[in-house]
Formats: sequence, C-alpha cells, structure tokens
Amino acid sequence: MATSFWRLVSQVTIWHIAASICYYAVYAGTPLFRDAFSLSGVSVGFVITALTLGYAIFLLPIGVVTDRFGEHRTLTIGLIGLAIGALLIAIAPTYGLLLGAAFVLGSMYGTATPGTNKAIFDNIQPERQHRAIGIKQIGPTIGSAISALLVTGLVGIFFWQIGFLVAAAIGFIAATLFYGESRRKPRPFRAGMNPTIPYANHCSMPRQDIPRDTIHIFK
Repeated sequence: MATSFWRLVSQVTIWHIAASICYYAVYAGTPLFRDAFSLSGVSVGFVITALTLGYAIFLLPIGVVTDRFGEHRTLTIGLIGLAIGALLIAIAPTYGLLLGAAFVLGSMYGTATPGTNKAIFDNIQPERQHRAIGIKQIGPTIGSAISALLVTGLVGIFFWQIGFLVAAAIGFIAATLFYGESRRKPRPFRAGMNPTIPYANHCSMPRQDIPRDTIHIFK
C-alpha cells in the first residue's frame, strides 16, 4: 500500500511540476515579450490577462469533463495542450497570436486542480489524502522556479524563445511518461470503498443486506 501511495503521489507531483513549468514560463517571459514585440507595459499585462482568463474560463468545463472521462485522460491531454501552448508562444509571429497562445496555454492549465485532486481522492485512502495533496502542491512552486531559470537563464546564451521550447519539450515528455505509468498503476482504493471491509467492497449483494456478523469478521 505504501508503494502504491508514493507511486501515485510521485506521478501527480511530476505532472504538476511539468505543467507549471509551461504555465509560469509566461510570467517569466514578460520582459522578453516586451522587447520582442515592442510592447508597452499595458500590452504586456494583457498577455497575463489572456493566460489567466483562459485558466478561469475553462476550470468548470474541465472539471465536468474530468468527472465524465476520468483524470487519466484529462491530465494527459491537458499536459499535451500545455506543451502545445508553450510551443505556440515560442513561434508566435505577432502580438495577437501571442495573446491567443497564452489563452490556450492558460485554458489547458485548468486540468491541474480537478485532475490531480481527483487522482488523489479516488485512489488514496481518506486518512492519507491531504498528506498527498500537500506533497503534490509543491509542483507549482518548483515548476515556477524552474521556468524562471529556463526562460531568463537561457536567453543570454541562445534566443528568447528557447526557454519556451524547452518547457514544451518537458511537457511532451512528461505527458508521455504519465500516460504510460498511469495506465499500469494499481488502484488500491476507490472512493466509496471501505478498505477495512474487503468482502463488502467486492460482493454484489447490496451492503445493507450483508449479514452483520459477516461485516464484523472483516473489521
């Protein structure tokens, strides 16, 4: 059980780090946008507005989709979308397309909260769920730190888009690894199951009809 716990938490934490590298690269890149597109301070601010607006608008729809199709699909597609968004920012030839790319990237980051939380609540026992959330929430902090180093650190050596290209590559690689790992991971716990009553969890008989002495045996 401990192995399954750390395996799942590691997967969602790495996912969150990779996703945050793509998302927060936009914040670190604001000085680069200003110079590359000759933008005013207000115009640079609209890039962040497009990013966060996409995130806010798509949180609810993505939450509904996650409930319908599961976190495995939405997190995989979301991270691929984040990588594509970072790539679009790197190749955007005009300010208008830069805004559109930022909106796309922000909308795909909306998969983070519903997807990673569902992965934890559906697969980890209740008494360990918030411990898992506390661990996986280091993802945005670590991801934003890495993105700042990538975007600002590499620009002096290469060209201004290099940090976004590296972020996109990280996103694509992490999405591939997450998809492969999550397909074969064990599911030790699902919401609604009582891990202390294995017979009651797998018996086709309605729970209220299971003899009381039978339930007592497995407590």
